[in-house]
Amino acid sequence: MAGTIEITGRAEWSAATWLYEWALKIASEQIGNPVLKQRLQDVIDSNVGWVNLGDFSPSERAEIAEALHTALVSESDRRLPATVPNRSQILDLLRELAHLAYTLLTSQFCSLCTSNENPPPGL
Repeated sequence: MAGTIEITGRAEWSAATWLYEWALKIASEQIGNPVLKQRLQDVIDSNVGWVNLGDFSPSERAEIAEALHTALVSESDRRLPATVPNRSQILDLLRELAHLAYTLLTSQFCSLCTSNENPPPGL
């Protein structure tokens, strides 16, 4: 089975279910908002294998994207044992997700600048 994260209506990231859940778990660990952290955990626990970031508020999307962009690859590189088969390809897949998150984050930041919300953390 596979899991998919819909970044925007035009961009999706899919991977094996375990890697999809891995990415969401690392993102949730970086999030300070306990309600948002629980929502991500609920997505993982539901075993649906799909999350649409468009279902979150702009500030929540920004927080998730920030977590994926800043922590996903470095934490995965640190945590994945060197003996994991296809480790470098796994990290490449996670880099793709981090890049998509960055794309969302930068486009979202521009839209947040025209709204009443605060810019995403770290920008």
